[in-house]
Parts: sequence; structure tokens; C-alpha cells
Amino acid sequence: MTPRRKSLTRGLVALGLLAGLGAAAARDDDPLDTLARELVERRAAVERLSADLELKKAVEREELRSAAQQKADVERQLKALELELADARRAAAERAAALEARAQARAALAPMVKRHLEAAAAGVREGLPFKRAEREAALDDLRRELDAGRLRPDEALARLWSALEDELRLTREVGLHRQRIELDGQTLLADVAKLGMTLMYFRALDGRLGVVDRDARGWRFRVCAPAERPLVGALFDALDKHLRQGFFVLPNPYAGAAPEEAPR
Repeated sequence: MTPRRKSLTRGLVALGLLAGLGAAAARDDDPLDTLARELVERRAAVERLSADLELKKAVEREELRSAAQQKADVERQLKALELELADARRAAAERAAALEARAQARAALAPMVKRHLEAAAAGVREGLPFKRAEREAALDDLRRELDAGRLRPDEALARLWSALEDELRLTREVGLHRQRIELDGQTLLADVAKLGMTLMYFRALDGRLGVVDRDARGWRFRVCAPAERPLVGALFDALDKHLRQGFFVLPNPYAGAAPEEAPR
């Protein structure tokens, strides 16, 4: 190759390199490429924001669904409580009505209990004088508690019923007891033989035997006449031996004056 031609070739290569560099520089500074890159970046940012928004929407929808479920649960519980409250109020009203009816029944019961208390007390006063003070005291205590309001009429009726059962039991009982008696103006401790609530005889601690009879003034304790002593003595001997059955001939306090009345 000639020197001239070599020089020309080197010049063309240099121009080509400059043109390539210029074209590259032109491509780097192209506004369309910059806009495209920005558009891609913004689209990516929009997609990220859209994804975040969708995620937040999903979270909020789940929270709303949970809140709606909780609200429904609370409303169901509230409705159940309202029904329970209505039932409680109805039951309270029914109980109040029952208590009022019971109070009225008790108020009507009190006079009847007092009447029967008086009748029971009169029966004790007029009946055989067996432990009369104790029996009257029990009925008096019952009446005082009822009058003072410490005892409801129904409770008083239950206790009166128990007292009347005790009185009925006394009518069936045959036994030996000890109590205080009034004899010749003196108060003595004596054994008494009670046959139901019909007949009663006594044995003073000094050995005197007697009959409980009744005259125009009421019940009295009198010493046996001589003819009556063996009869009453046989009864006490049997009871001392715990014999509650047998045939006994006894003085009849309802037959009038006793034979051979003992001197007072």
C-alpha cells in the first residue's frame, strides 16, 4: 500500500470512530429514552402502590367482616340477655304476687291460730291437772311469740299442731311421773300415776296415797280413804315394776263422795 493510501485509510477509521462515539452520545441523551425509563419506573411504582392498596383493601375488608361478625354476636347476646331479663322480671312479678297472696293468707290465718290456742289453753285448764303449769306455759309462750310478730302464723300453727299431738298422746299414755301437787294448802312433790287423761292418782314422798277428783270448785288432790289405799297402792306397785297392763280395781273419782273420806 502506498503511503498516500495508508494515510487515507487512517483518516477514515478515525472519522468512523468519531461518528460512533457521536452516535452513542446522541443515544445516551435521547429524551425519548429518558421518558421511557421514567414511564417504566412510574408504572412499576404505580403497580407497587396498587398492590399495596389492594392489600390494604383486603385487610380492611377482613376487619370489616370480623367487626360485622362481632356485632352480630353482640346483638345475639344482647337479645338473649333481654329475653333472660324479661323472664327474670316475669318470675319476680309472679313471686311477688305469690308472696302477697301468702301474706294475705297468713294475715287471715293468725286469728284462727289464736282461737285454737285459746281453745287448747282452756282444755289444759279444765282437763286433768297433769303437769298443768308446764303445758300452759308452752301455749302462753307460743301466743306471746305470735302476738309479738316473732313467729309467723303458719309457724305458730305448726307448733300448735305439735302441741295438740302431745295432748293427744297424753290421752293414750299410762305411766308414772313426778310433779308438784297442792295438798291441804301445801305444795308437795309427788309421784303421779296417770291413766290416759281420765284418771290420776298420787303418792306423796311421805307415803300418803291419794286420788285426783273433781268437785264443784274444780280438780283437787285428796288423800285416799282407808278402803281406797290398797287399791291405789296396788296400782303404784305395778307401775314401779313397769307393768302397764292388767286388771285393777281403782277408786272412781267421778262417782261422787269417796267412801270413808279421810279427815282433812
